[in-house]
Amino acid sequence: MKRYLAILGFVAALGTIGGVRAQSGDPCALLTQAEATAALGEPVKRGEPAIMGCQWERVGGNGHVQLEVAGARYYQPPPKTAKMLPGIGVEAYAYTELGSPHAMAKTQKSMVAVWASGDKASSEKVVDLLRTVVGRVD
Repeated sequence: MKRYLAILGFVAALGTIGGVRAQSGDPCALLTQAEATAALGEPVKRGEPAIMGCQWERVGGNGHVQLEVAGARYYQPPPKTAKMLPGIGVEAYAYTELGSPHAMAKTQKSMVAVWASGDKASSEKVVDLLRTVVGRVD
């Protein structure tokens, strides 16, 4: 019984941490399939909910676009290699990790993180995606 309650508490905490359900109702509704396709540079399947957001898998191969939204307190300071992105939210930056472009922004109420993994994924496309999502949250 204690284990069941601990698991239930963990799942409830994830929902609170994610915050996206309270903000948008459906994290996958924050981007269209066409927008995720443009960011990856390859066709993607319909978005599937992930713990804190949504993921669009590449059709017929490796690669994906990932979006996460949480409360602003979950914003992470930029890594030393990050490029700051003025004009997106309160603060935003982009960086590359393990060959995949990432971007993160803090708004008044939210943290938004976007990244893509695939041969045609680029930092510019991921930053455009971040700008789009930030305009749709809060």
